[in-house]
Amino acid sequence: MQQSVAFKVLPQYEQQELQEEILHVLGLDHRPKPKKYGTDESASNFLMNLYTSFNDDGHPNIVRHTDLISNQSLLEMTESDVIISFNNQIKTQRHNQHLRHNRDRRFWFNITNVAQNSEIIDAELRIYRDPIRSRFNSSYSFQLTLFQLFDRGQIIKNYVDSIKIDGHVAGWLRFNVTQPLLDWLRFPGQNLGLYLQIRTSSIPKDLGPKSIGLFNSRGFKQYQPFMTAYIKSNTNDLQTPSPNRAEMFENKQRARRAVMNRKRSESSYYDPDDRNPFLSEYD
Repeated sequence: MQQSVAFKVLPQYEQQELQEEILHVLGLDHRPKPKKYGTDESASNFLMNLYTSFNDDGHPNIVRHTDLISNQSLLEMTESDVIISFNNQIKTQRHNQHLRHNRDRRFWFNITNVAQNSEIIDAELRIYRDPIRSRFNSSYSFQLTLFQLFDRGQIIKNYVDSIKIDGHVAGWLRFNVTQPLLDWLRFPGQNLGLYLQIRTSSIPKDLGPKSIGLFNSRGFKQYQPFMTAYIKSNTNDLQTPSPNRAEMFENKQRARRAVMNRKRSESSYYDPDDRNPFLSEYD
């Protein structure tokens, strides 16, 4: 039979003395401060939400009211063995001559824990937008174009993906970055990250992400950009990532093996802006 037993509450000074005695017995000179592994980071939150979106049988529940986890994400999860989310680490590259400029519109991910022979099903970049923070009203529309950067004696931009949004759009914006991830795995030394160009028809120059309400690496952790990779791979080929490099999620059911690659746009792209932003050194 369970019982509840009442204990006398010690005065505060006696509690402190008792704590000091316990620390002394443990050989500690102060109270330990364990490292906090919070789930407030966007990359971690994505994996947690993805995990909880599955029922006990390992099958996805249809998502109806979220912009972070889409039904497409759940489908890609069932087709993958391992899912890894990467935080944007462009801030760690401030001493890299190729990566230290225009950091507010650049994205760089450390993918060293992914084996080169991994089969990438899909990879996506997510960026959060809050229209309330935008300097423009809802009558504006914006063209967001993502480029992969290469070093060819000078930094050149290669088209990756683009989306057009209205001024009232809020939540997570998704870009397909499968091809850049494949290139980085094949040629690690060419990982110069991604560059986001933002334009609106009534203004001739590029806009900054902050001006239209986009969060970058300096924003709240739960809204910072991140990349997710869906992989078919032997997990023994994956190095254990450190908490600040990547968050790994392994599908419990080792889901089905069919591959559903999202088709990457094959259309050519002409950049009307002749000015290369990487020929000038400014932040």
